[in-house]
Amino acid sequence: MQALKRRPVRTPSLIQMEAVECGAASLGILLRNYGRIEPLERLRIACNVTRDGANAAAILTAAESYGLVGAGKVMDIDDLSAIRHPVIIHWAFQHFMVLEGFQQTRHGVVVHVNDPANGHRAMSFDEFDGGFTGVVLDLVPGTDFVKGGKDISIVAAVKKRLRGSGSALALTLFATTLVAAPGVLGPIIQRWFVNSLGQEGLDSSIPVMLLLLCAGITAILIAIQREHLRRVEIFLGLKSATHFVRELMRRPVAFFQQRYAADLSRRIDANFRVSTSLTNNVVVTLASVTLILVYGIVLLAMDPLLALLVMLVSALNMIVLRKVLREQRDAASSMQARDAGLANSTMQTLSTIASVKGNGTEQLAFAKWSGHCAKAVSEGQRLGRGQSLITVLPGMLAGVNTVLVLVVGGLRVASGMSGAGLIVAFQALLASFTQPLVMLVNQASQLQITQADLARLEDVLNYEGEPDDGAETVEVLSGRMEFEKVCFSFDGETSFISDLSFVVEPGMSVALVGASGSGKSTVGRLAAGLLQPTSGRILLDGRPRGEHSKHSVCSAVSYVDQSVTLFEGTVKDNVTLWDDTVSERSVLRALEDAEVLAAVTQRAGGVNAFVATGGRNFSGGQRQRLELARALTNEPSLLILDEATSATDTVTERGIITNLRRRGCAMLVIAHRLSTVRDADLILVFEQGQLVEQGTHESLVDSGGTYSKLQYEMSTETRAAS
Repeated sequence: MQALKRRPVRTPSLIQMEAVECGAASLGILLRNYGRIEPLERLRIACNVTRDGANAAAILTAAESYGLVGAGKVMDIDDLSAIRHPVIIHWAFQHFMVLEGFQQTRHGVVVHVNDPANGHRAMSFDEFDGGFTGVVLDLVPGTDFVKGGKDISIVAAVKKRLRGSGSALALTLFATTLVAAPGVLGPIIQRWFVNSLGQEGLDSSIPVMLLLLCAGITAILIAIQREHLRRVEIFLGLKSATHFVRELMRRPVAFFQQRYAADLSRRIDANFRVSTSLTNNVVVTLASVTLILVYGIVLLAMDPLLALLVMLVSALNMIVLRKVLREQRDAASSMQARDAGLANSTMQTLSTIASVKGNGTEQLAFAKWSGHCAKAVSEGQRLGRGQSLITVLPGMLAGVNTVLVLVVGGLRVASGMSGAGLIVAFQALLASFTQPLVMLVNQASQLQITQADLARLEDVLNYEGEPDDGAETVEVLSGRMEFEKVCFSFDGETSFISDLSFVVEPGMSVALVGASGSGKSTVGRLAAGLLQPTSGRILLDGRPRGEHSKHSVCSAVSYVDQSVTLFEGTVKDNVTLWDDTVSERSVLRALEDAEVLAAVTQRAGGVNAFVATGGRNFSGGQRQRLELARALTNEPSLLILDEATSATDTVTERGIITNLRRRGCAMLVIAHRLSTVRDADLILVFEQGQLVEQGTHESLVDSGGTYSKLQYEMSTETRAAS
């Protein structure tokens, strides 16, 4: 084993936000190490991160696009230990991380890694040997490599978020800075009072009154500062959260498929934390620096030697703090990711509690949740250790400075170089000098969490949103849709759908059938615009979808799948999604065509009947039909149904299909139950992502192919069930 005797190079940190991002984040760490900063959201796209993560080949392709050269290798640890630069390794067959190198210590070989999930850490040789899979991505800058890029800037974030609040902040800062005046006058009055003790003719009530006046002025200024600061925090929090949610709504479906819903909800809340933190940081930092300068000058004027000693101790304190904060940065980012995982696990467990209890898997669900909880607590403790040290540092600084003032000041008083009032005044002023230093330390500690929050917010804001065409007029589309040699790949390499072509004419019913995993739902999501083709075109009325305004497409095409989303409110609110322009006549017609009007009118309030969260007070079939009614309120010309009637009986389903036919809208129906599609004008049969047959029900049954086999299997299952 060729272990290094020196500590390996320390690479920059980049903490992943989701479990699937480890490969992209590892590539980002290497790029930063060589001088190129790329945000994680771009790296995700470059590495083609999907719901299953990114593979080594995709990472290599992305690395080449950034100018890195190298290859994927299979290496043993002996060969790996000879490499003198950081490399990406595959760990435990499910994770990528950056190996910084090996180090020989008196306790054995220590392996240093930069883990996108946790940051820098050192592990024993045995631990590394147990997880290393042998796969290595050895990448170094090539001739086309270009340095550059900028990391998230706190200064830029402050400017962007505080825009429009300059006057309020200026007043707050002015009030904060004015606090220095009574803070300086107080110690001077104390020195005058102590040095004048015992002198005849001194009215002792004068300095006492002056000290009380200083205290009163200080209290008033602090009250003004706190009130204005509170107003700015509330205003900025609301403004930031509103902008964030507006931008979040513009992100494509792929963005939401790769992120936890609970995490995105936490990011909305993070806007308020960031606004509060940044507001305090700006005011406190500027005010603290001003106060430190003012008090420092006064201390130097009082006693240059004592002042220099105090400032030297303070400087040493800040150096130690800087090192601690560097370690805190990784811990804060990792803690945010772990907390997001815990929040998502909690939401998933509670939202599926009926299934959990029905299957008797409470212990398994609890074990999974406990795992996320343990990881979150562990990261919190890791962050807490650093914060504990940060908390101790100011007290230690104050103690050392007090001893210096008493010892050095006492010697100077004993030698007759200064009066006794010097120690009293200097000690009082020293407290005022130390307080803004402590505030800076606290703000620096909070800044680590703020930076982690900012990274998660910028991940959303920097992600390319859907274009806003700005069109106010809605073009009426006939409902004709054409797939023209459409291909689609989940991983960007292997095509799942290949050269798919078919046409849905206005008023036509086209059915997609096939076994589970055959690709029919993927085709439906492509038709709905929820997935984008890798190649080929999807045309609406003879033109690509992108050439129509978004409002025109949304008005013409409605999509319903088997998942149901109902919220607490009225039936009308759930069906119209709070759109007041939808008439009650349209609502009633939609409910009638969805075969759920009778169930609604039987309830108190009719269309204004109460709907519980998730539609718990409706049956499964009724919930599904309310979802269908929601799609019908737009009067679509093309309706895409993906198992949208799976929870209804065949009689009700037949009535729904008849109603939809009467509407005259084109239909793209995806169904597992073949009785649903037997009357379709055209049936497309899929197998492993490929279109293998097409025709009517009768012609496909007579052909004896895949559809005929599906029909036979379905009939056999039905007879067995009965």
